[in-house]
Amino acid sequence: MKKLLLAFIILTGLIFYSSGCSTSPEYAADWQELQNQFQPMINMMEKGLYTDFINMYVDPRLVSRKDGASAMLTEFNMDKREQLLRALKTAKNMQPTINTVQKIATFDNITFPYPLRFQKFGDRWYILDNQAFENN
Repeated sequence: MKKLLLAFIILTGLIFYSSGCSTSPEYAADWQELQNQFQPMINMMEKGLYTDFINMYVDPRLVSRKDGASAMLTEFNMDKREQLLRALKTAKNMQPTINTVQKIATFDNITFPYPLRFQKFGDRWYILDNQAFENN
């Protein structure tokens, strides 16, 4: 009986570890990289450097589809800027759900008007398809 219980505990631990849980080294590294980007993003937003912010931190595919950062500014109005800044400040202190295969981190909070999603391309995390940059 003891051997069966020990085998169950070991098997449960192996399944838990291999499922991409939050204790995996890859998850920890991804989370640390993203967490390190929050304060520079917040600083840029607070300084009103919105074009630079879009160029540095928004999914380049979205920026390209929208004809560049300057063109996106009309949709990224003051209300959306303030919502995104509040979400970034809140997310900075949250634990995201990270898909380590697709390199997508999702922050969701009851105070957010929409989930805040990031995807890692190369060595940087970019905001994905965020509603702040869309006409609503």
